[in-house]
Amino acid sequence: MLGAGIIFAACVLLAVRYAHYRNSLFRQLKGLISLVEITEGELRYSSTLLWEIFDRAVPRLDPCFENWLNYLKDRLVNTDMATFAEIWADGEAVLFADTFLMEAYGEYVEELGGVLNYLDVTTQLSRIEYLKSKLMDELDRLKEDNARNIKLAYYICILAGAFLVILLW
Repeated sequence: MLGAGIIFAACVLLAVRYAHYRNSLFRQLKGLISLVEITEGELRYSSTLLWEIFDRAVPRLDPCFENWLNYLKDRLVNTDMATFAEIWADGEAVLFADTFLMEAYGEYVEELGGVLNYLDVTTQLSRIEYLKSKLMDELDRLKEDNARNIKLAYYICILAGAFLVILLW
């Protein structure tokens, strides 16, 4: 009887873990969109340097972005003759270590780095608007998928747990 309860609880915990993953991914994608919006506003209205944008963004974003933005800021301030593209590529490893974004949205992070690598602010702003619209579409799709997939995961895991309890009884 105790073994059956443990098996059932393990199946339910799998569903809870999946729901946590999906909700974290949603929160992190919203954070990436916020960073894009902050960057757009700073470039459009204040013409600040990128390291200052990253420094100002840290307190306004989810803590999972803090290491990444601080890394980018430090590398840009203490330049070691690396190009922005190299700094951004190295920074992606820091971001992907702290978030789930690489699995589903890594190409958008790379695209943001490519956009910020342009010297022309007008081009940066137009590309940022386009990137923001793509990210918003992804957020809407993720929101719809989360509602459906999390419920499905709970049902499947509960049924699987019940099936295993009956099978092993």
